[in-house]
Amino acid sequence: MNKVLYITGTLLLLAAILVGFSTSGNEQPSQTGDHQMETEDTEAVGVANEEERNLVTHLDTVLTSVDELEKVIEETPDEVRTINEKGEVLEKNWDEIEKQVEELDPDAYANIERSLYPLMAEAQKENPDIEKMKSLSEEVTEKLEDFKQQVSNQ
Repeated sequence: MNKVLYITGTLLLLAAILVGFSTSGNEQPSQTGDHQMETEDTEAVGVANEEERNLVTHLDTVLTSVDELEKVIEETPDEVRTINEKGEVLEKNWDEIEKQVEELDPDAYANIERSLYPLMAEAQKENPDIEKMKSLSEEVTEKLEDFKQQVSNQ
């Protein structure tokens, strides 16, 4: 009986050793795990880059809205209705990215809005102060360009 147990134990030990050597030479499971982590990291970076590109695109849209408002102010300051419409378009375009800007950089967001909100409010008045709007639009353009550059460099 002891002899049977001894032989069985020896065979089990040899089988365990053989199985151990055959899987230790093949390291595919760890390579797959490493590859999966690389893929996840790459995907995360890809998503971040895509969000940044989308934000830059939307910032360009807001900048275009400010430029269009500036042109109306410069060329036809008496057309209050057109100024009001451009102010509404600017507000709509800013609303699309406002939350994203705030989440990305709360300080830049607050800085931009210190000029942007007064500009949008002035643009929607019945008798907007054109000189004030000119000054505010320049400030807003500068702040948006700076923020766009910051996002592009990330």
